[in-house]
Amino acid sequence: MAARLRHHPAVEVVAGDRAGVFADGIRRGAPQARQVCDRWHLWCNLGDALRSVANRHRRAIRHAARRVAGTAERAAPPDEPAVSGTKLERTRQANRHHREERIAEIRRLRDQGVPPKLIAPVLGMSRRSVERSG
Repeated sequence: MAARLRHHPAVEVVAGDRAGVFADGIRRGAPQARQVCDRWHLWCNLGDALRSVANRHRRAIRHAARRVAGTAERAAPPDEPAVSGTKLERTRQANRHHREERIAEIRRLRDQGVPPKLIAPVLGMSRRSVERSG
């Protein structure tokens, strides 16, 4: 690495995985160059750091998750259908419920005289999708 960089003295920035041998080669071959992490290693390092923090605070995270789950159970409306089955079935049921809610909202707004071109941005949909719904 050092020999290769010596042939390119204009190099200002070198991206890599920051391994010791690699970093040393950059320092010897291009001492003027700034060493930076590439995108993949940034995400990898971030993931490692988050895992480390989560592991250190595992008990507190578990406690907070239980409290949030308990709050969510108490806050859930009693008329919601029970969710059961596989993860795929639960996801499909949740998606269906979300679509039904959006269609009901589109109908409510249409009944108030709101045109599709104004409904679409409010619901994050295209005007054409609003026109076809409901």
